[in-house]
Amino acid sequence: MGSHTGTHIDAPSHFIPGGKTIDQIPLSLLIGPALVINLTHKKRRNDYAALEVLARGVRVLGTDTLSPDETPYGGCGGESGFGGGIIAENLTNLEGLADGMRVYLLPLNLEGCDGSPVRAYASG
Repeated sequence: MGSHTGTHIDAPSHFIPGGKTIDQIPLSLLIGPALVINLTHKKRRNDYAALEVLARGVRVLGTDTLSPDETPYGGCGGESGFGGGIIAENLTNLEGLADGMRVYLLPLNLEGCDGSPVRAYASG
């Protein structure tokens, strides 16, 4: 299994040379309250929206998509990779997530790696 398989997180080093790797991310950063923003009806993701979320102090972006990474069709943060924040991809059951619920993204401790599969769950 690869480090970017299934539900996983991308460390800043996935986008930024010299950025933090999975083993350098404090677990406390991956546990916190949810802020739900539904972009279902948006025709295209908006890089400016990602920057606005960062400006409000959000450091972990979770998505149910295959990848918000930069593609020929747009992306989320492009080469800056969500401004050095953490991206969680392929999350499921997000329709049951509400603002303020506590979210847990628990990665494997893979030394020097730019991503990791996670056990992701939320509690009320």
